[in-house]
Amino acid sequence: MLDKAFDLTGRVAIITGGGSGIGRATALLFSRYGGRVVLADLRLPAAETVAQEVRALGGHALPVKADVRVPEEIEAMVNRTVAEFGRVDILVNCAGGNYFTPIEDTTAEFWDKIAHLNVRGPFLCAKAVSKVMASQGGGVIVNVASNMGIQAAPGVAAYGSAKAGVVHLTRLMAGEWAKYNIRVNCVAPGPTKSEGYIRARLKASLDPDAPVDNALGRPGRPEELAYVILFLASDASSYVNGVTIPADGGPKL
Repeated sequence: MLDKAFDLTGRVAIITGGGSGIGRATALLFSRYGGRVVLADLRLPAAETVAQEVRALGGHALPVKADVRVPEEIEAMVNRTVAEFGRVDILVNCAGGNYFTPIEDTTAEFWDKIAHLNVRGPFLCAKAVSKVMASQGGGVIVNVASNMGIQAAPGVAAYGSAKAGVVHLTRLMAGEWAKYNIRVNCVAPGPTKSEGYIRARLKASLDPDAPVDNALGRPGRPEELAYVILFLASDASSYVNGVTIPADGGPKL
């Protein structure tokens, strides 16, 4: 009974940022539970590599080059998904990124760059798929924010504000689109040991395996975040709408 609640057989999921990190882990997990995945990524070779991994598991995957900052590419992504699979049941807004910058060094151009990627992109993707979902009787959207959008931290004024916007946008979408049977929820990860995390730590001459400042004392693994996303995308959370689940190892007391 529990496995059936998580079953995604016959469902089609678009995963932005699907070429690496949490997006990749989510695609592989969705495939294990029967979902067909569209891997949308700015780097097509990365999406194609993950698509090969999905197919090696016996799943169905469509790699698509898409920049979530460009409305025309988002529309093309959705149109290609519908042409290939006939529907869109799930959207996981996983594409995002950050560069640590003190407030006094944050330029207007940098602010706009971070906002366009981290909150405008998810908005445009959700708006595009909502039309398809409404026409087919419903769907599920899972936004990936950050614990930096919930709590203050140094050097992330632009990123934290954008991710806070994603948290609130989740509530607004959930309220407005419930009439279309579209559920919208959010996960707020803490430090996660993705490829990007490892690169950033090494670039700063820091150990990627070093303890982090949370209750569990370690970064999360992309696979751990993928299970939270699976819960929110599946019927296991059918009465959950408009919430943000922190997945950050807990506060250190």
